[in-house]
Amino acid sequence: MNDLKFAFRQLLKNPGFTAVAVLTLALGRCAGIAAEANKRPQPVISNQHPVGANVERLLREKLPPLLSQHHVPGAAVAVIRDGELVTSIVVGEREVGKPANQNTLFNVASLTKPVFAHAVLALVDRGQFTLDEPLSRYWIDPDIKGDARHQSLTARLVLTHRTGFPNWRNKTNLQFRFNPGEGIRYSGEGYEYLRRAIEAKLARPMAEIVSNEVFRPFGMTNTHFVWEPKFEETFAQEHDKQGRRLTVRRQFKACAADDLLTTINDYGRFVAAVSRGANLSPSLFREVSSSQIPSSILAAAERPSDFGLCWELLRTDRATALVHSGGDPGVCALALIVPESKIGVVAVTNGDDGWPVIEAVVSLVLPFGDEYLAAARAKRERKVNHVEPPTRDAPAK
Repeated sequence: MNDLKFAFRQLLKNPGFTAVAVLTLALGRCAGIAAEANKRPQPVISNQHPVGANVERLLREKLPPLLSQHHVPGAAVAVIRDGELVTSIVVGEREVGKPANQNTLFNVASLTKPVFAHAVLALVDRGQFTLDEPLSRYWIDPDIKGDARHQSLTARLVLTHRTGFPNWRNKTNLQFRFNPGEGIRYSGEGYEYLRRAIEAKLARPMAEIVSNEVFRPFGMTNTHFVWEPKFEETFAQEHDKQGRRLTVRRQFKACAADDLLTTINDYGRFVAAVSRGANLSPSLFREVSSSQIPSSILAAAERPSDFGLCWELLRTDRATALVHSGGDPGVCALALIVPESKIGVVAVTNGDDGWPVIEAVVSLVLPFGDEYLAAARAKRERKVNHVEPPTRDAPAK
């Protein structure tokens, strides 16, 4: 339990605590991979799972006690099989006395990033943008205009968290923490930088671009970047670890990195689409689902987070999963996809102590889910962490 609390504290204090790191600590209590004595080759993950058609019944049975135990009002879960959304359930309340349902809107925090990223990838696939062209052709943040390193920024570096930016600039000016491409540091600022570049090039707002490239093709009819007063009637309000409602600032300007509002069915449809290739060409989807981090960086890094495009990679002997987590005050969210078998799971809660609930969901609904949790634990036991290369003076302009 201490690991769970530590993981969530780190997620709130430092959203750069990436998805695998969250799984490592928050989910790492699970039992390890089955008997080491069994040396026979393991089969590839299949779409079959012991719970089968009973998954919805089991979730409705298992989740309410967990929600009560951890003072989490509500949770939503989507299950993907064969590249399709096959089950989605919503349990508990969106706030005290108000039951949550399939139309409940959840803030999914950093699960915003994959949605924006796949809109960018759709543009790349059609040749309207490239992963490696300088973003400085379209946008230069005034804070770094005098730093020649801005010329090295590309979409690929943004989508693999190698811009050198901090997660957020907060009250300080934007600055490089290391030279672009030389380290790994989770960054919402990077996504916002890419948003501005894309908007400038296409002369269209992000919300319109994402609607055309992701929302409409994947059937996401109730997903929003910007808060509207009418959402009070359906929104899952955020709650602290004691189950008390939090007062949270609403997002009135579209952000590429955070605060997407969506239903479990909408986000489940998105994850299902990603599990079957996200309408991308096979060659581009291979880049999405395979390492984009140079081996020299991984070898030098503490807490090495290996990324495809946007998604973090979590490997077991059976297959590689694409993982992304989200965490804001009163929000815990996770998406995990195994493209090889077209399976996946989405879990979202509206309470600060939601990670034990998400742990149970992964273990229950994902074939061999415990093995992914064990892989995360093994990573923690290697005692490796994120690192940044030594800070250097900016190159002369």
